Amino acid sequence: NGSRPGVAESIERQCAQRFGLPVTVVRNSTNLGFTRAVNQGIAAAGGRHVLLLNNDCFLGPGCLPNLVKHLIWHPRTAVVGPLTGDHGKSSLRHRDRRRTAQVHIKRVARHWNDPVTCARWCRREFVIAEKVLPFFCALLHRDALAEIGPLDPAFPSGLAADDDWCRRA
Repeated sequence: NGSRPGVAESIERQCAQRFGLPVTVVRNSTNLGFTRAVNQGIAAAGGRHVLLLNNDCFLGPGCLPNLVKHLIWHPRTAVVGPLTGDHGKSSLRHRDRRRTAQVHIKRVARHWNDPVTCARWCRREFVIAEKVLPFFCALLHRDALAEIGPLDPAFPSGLAADDDWCRRA
């Protein structure tokens, strides 16, 4: 999406060498904006589910299989996302969120910058129903995408595009 030369090739190489993952890189010579680029990725993706994952996210051990499991177990669910250690609405930094998720953590503050510790706290066999989810890390059901459509390009930067999609769902 307007990345400098060599970035796409580096991503392809790292996915193949480090992770053994097949990857299709969709290249745009100029930056089309977040929402249009995400919609291109959704259109290019195959399979039963589509993962939207920002480039600055860390997925802890077991995160993706847990997300897939919840979409399979709850077939009328359009999208699932993880608990987080950031400052957003889904964050375990909020006492009420920890209580709802039945996560009991003592001496919280010193561990937030350790992604492995946060991933361990966020790895739960627990579902919290939400009306909207942030799409920094979201697993969308292909059937929901077919019914609802992609993100609305009226939100070019992506801000509020996730809320809009969830409300339509």
